Amino acid sequence: MTGGRSHVQIVAGTDQLITKRLRLRPWTGDDAGAAFAIFGQREVARWLAPAVPRLADSDEMRQLLTRWITEHDETGRALGRWAIEIRDS
Repeated sequence: MTGGRSHVQIVAGTDQLITKRLRLRPWTGDDAGAAFAIFGQREVARWLAPAVPRLADSDEMRQLLTRWITEHDETGRALGRWAIEIRDS
């Protein structure tokens, strides 16, 4: 990891950012079930519309993640959509 005494470390050779508590990483297709458990909740979905449509199931979530994974800016970097995990779990 790089970053020295910084509060955020960038894992060399990856698109991961790590803080004392969290790991931010690109989404993968394997995240569909866990992502749908969050994005599929009515309480969450209502704040995301219309940018994120209401999702019916994990298959629709996987399709959305696939789109997010392939969308990049002009430099080839992901558009800032991160899977966020508690670092120690």
